[in-house]
Amino acid sequence: MAITSKIQPLAHELASLLVSDSVQSIRFRFGDIQILPEDFRHIAFWLRKDNPFITVIVDPKDLGGDNASYEAGANTFRFKTDTVMRAPSGRGTAVHESVHAITDSKKRGTMKLSEEAAAFIARAWYHIETGTEDDYPYDHRLLEIAGRIRSEAGRSSMLPEVPFRDRIVARNIMRKSYKPGLNLNKDGFP
Repeated sequence: MAITSKIQPLAHELASLLVSDSVQSIRFRFGDIQILPEDFRHIAFWLRKDNPFITVIVDPKDLGGDNASYEAGANTFRFKTDTVMRAPSGRGTAVHESVHAITDSKKRGTMKLSEEAAAFIARAWYHIETGTEDDYPYDHRLLEIAGRIRSEAGRSSMLPEVPFRDRIVARNIMRKSYKPGLNLNKDGFP
């Protein structure tokens, strides 16, 4: 049975993850998608408030094989269980879904493949940052891309840009699982 109200402990656990040093190190640009530490803090801020803008629910039936998802139209994080974030792979998934919340908060449509690629790169960065690369279950070329931009971020105060050739590689990886198109349902929130 789906729990349809905000689950405070899970929302607070997600918010704590998003303000952790490991997530706050994530910053890059993927084409026109920009991911900054303050974006994660913005999502964490709304998760900690008792408000209608972002909800967190547990719905084991609605996710298929995924551990979590973010639904832009409803501003809702869906988790398969309330224990998903106890494992590194679950925390990586939460970081990935938070990138979707970030693009939603900016009220901008995105190219689906680019948004997914940015989310997978943020997830890979998180796994590198926490030393849990073995828990990254996807194409390891995305880990390599994340490692390069993470290294660049450590050498400069400038926002690292995923190079064009790496964006092509990442989008081609996404084409295996996602259909091209636009994500236009970005209604956003404050």
